[in-house]
Amino acid sequence: MVKYQHTQAGYLMIFVLVPVAVLYVIVLSQAGFDPVALIPMALVLAVVGSFATLTVTIDDQWLKVKFGYGIYSSFC
Repeated sequence: MVKYQHTQAGYLMIFVLVPVAVLYVIVLSQAGFDPVALIPMALVLAVVGSFATLTVTIDDQWLKVKFGYGIYSSFC
């Protein structure tokens, strides 16, 4: 049974993620589309995007902390 759950959005992270994505699109369009350059750019966007939200859940046994879409999570 969940006693407490709260999700907090990292608005600064979201506002930074959008200009970085636009910058990557501009760089790719100016340099010519190169799939090798797309891989690190996609990786950076995925890692930064994974920290856009934080969810804390407390139940009878666990304190659970989850960042973003769940790649980084912890149970205490």
